[in-house]
Amino acid sequence: MDSTKNNTNRIGLIIQGPMISSGIRGPLLRDKNSIREKSDTNYVDFNCLENVIKLSKSGRKYFDYIVLSTWETDLDLVSLENNFFDKVIISNEEYFEKIFIKHKIFNQNYKKQFHTIKMASDFLKDKDLDFIVKVRTDLFIDIEQLYRECIFALNKNTILICNDIRNKKRFMELDDFIYGSESNFFLKWIDNLMNIEFKNWGGCTPQVNDFLFVDKI
Repeated sequence: MDSTKNNTNRIGLIIQGPMISSGIRGPLLRDKNSIREKSDTNYVDFNCLENVIKLSKSGRKYFDYIVLSTWETDLDLVSLENNFFDKVIISNEEYFEKIFIKHKIFNQNYKKQFHTIKMASDFLKDKDLDFIVKVRTDLFIDIEQLYRECIFALNKNTILICNDIRNKKRFMELDDFIYGSESNFFLKWIDNLMNIEFKNWGGCTPQVNDFLFVDKI
């Protein structure tokens, strides 16, 4: 963390998601659950490497720990940890989808998000943080403003979310772009999500966990 940070609160930043972000084209976003197959007409790929490096460089001025939690890729992620991140956590996407997604890629894609957040949270849980915030690998964001919002939420004892594009028919759901809260609340939140979505997550066999999670040192 850079010395330009003035506040004494300790905040962890999780950048989670794939390094190649594949998603529904903007005009079709609200109809994504009706799409069953990927094609050039409804799908687009975005290389997140430049963006995550930018987020990390900017974040060094404000955040005490910065973690990248992502999926296996051909990109050199080891050098990212050595130069930009406190930790780079890599999971096996193909195996995860085979076990938990069951080919319903759009309807259950949120489970992949939960997994990458959980992996980063486990790394941060013993870092004595006051607040944890997560953003996506493909999110363009003003890091200084994000830091200010984290401090505001912490002082107000509330959560930090971004719900600006949510379909009005699904107003009770949270958008997955930004989520932050007091650290203990954040850790309990993701643990509860894992227990709900994966039932016996805590009882997974070591073989499954070893296959899903690759810790780059």
